[in-house]
Amino acid sequence: MEGGPPRGHIQRLTTQEPPAMGESSAEAVRAASSAVLAIVNPVARGGRGAEVWRRAEPALRAGFPGLEFAETTAPAHAETLAAEWARRRPDGIVLVVGGDGTVHEAVNGLLGDGAATGPLGVVPSGTGNDFARSTGVPLDPAAAVERLARWLRSGPARAVRRIDVGRLTFRDWSGAARTRLFLNSVSVGVSPTANRIAQGLRGVVPGPLRYPLGGVAAVLSGGAELYRVTSGGAVRFEGEALNLTIANGPTFGGGLRISPGSSLTDGVLEQVIIGRLGAARALLALGRLYGGTHVTMPGVSVTPVREALTIESVGGAMLAEADGQEFEIEGPLTVEPVPAALSLLA
Repeated sequence: MEGGPPRGHIQRLTTQEPPAMGESSAEAVRAASSAVLAIVNPVARGGRGAEVWRRAEPALRAGFPGLEFAETTAPAHAETLAAEWARRRPDGIVLVVGGDGTVHEAVNGLLGDGAATGPLGVVPSGTGNDFARSTGVPLDPAAAVERLARWLRSGPARAVRRIDVGRLTFRDWSGAARTRLFLNSVSVGVSPTANRIAQGLRGVVPGPLRYPLGGVAAVLSGGAELYRVTSGGAVRFEGEALNLTIANGPTFGGGLRISPGSSLTDGVLEQVIIGRLGAARALLALGRLYGGTHVTMPGVSVTPVREALTIESVGGAMLAEADGQEFEIEGPLTVEPVPAALSLLA
């Protein structure tokens, strides 16, 4: 906007309007005393994020009179903004207006150095929105904003849920040591290839169709790889797999129920292996992901993960996908549960 702050600048918004959405004056004062940052991805789902923010801003400003906000301008920018906020206001609230990728970045910024203790709120405006789906946040942005309003109206009894995350440790293709947190799941095999194909279909295929089409293309173009999974000195799995997912939540890829029994509040991850399948059975498994019934198919296994495990590919290098984000890995990938690491506005 001409004459306004540059995009990415954290701007403080104030309002002199009376308490809104049914708050009492005392509740409004309590809300105002909380430091709140809204991180907005304006290009989420092809620009939908900007429209969601435009509609949500008045209600959020009324509910959080001291609201500050910043728009992301590039990949990883949400992480930078959240990290800066965590250092400045470690007990402050962060509201993310965006999809799974934006939430993934923000959580890594907030929890990366362990400084942040404040809760996270989400107004989903992405393509997949699996984190919102798995935690009961309404997928409709207006309903999500109203949910935040109800949280404000609850006064001193405002509930905060503790959410599990997973931690990845690996070296990227340049040899640099990396640590990342994930919310939904991490996968190697067909899923990262499908995600890459789906990203390439942006602007060509509508968002809800990109993931299944990417999955079909990945299944038809790829095959099983040899993996070895170990934990505590024991071999958990060794053999060929079409896809290997470590799930925190039940869904990925915009509602595909890769691990239907998973919960983000039980302190446990799930290892989901889709073994070597022919093209026809692989496509059948892909179709059954929508209902989560693939887990009953021969060649598919689901086992709990309560401690760190290590995934190795016979080929050495792996392409991994976590929360829609792509990582190129050289050597082993270590995955571990981090119970109750994140606070979520309930």
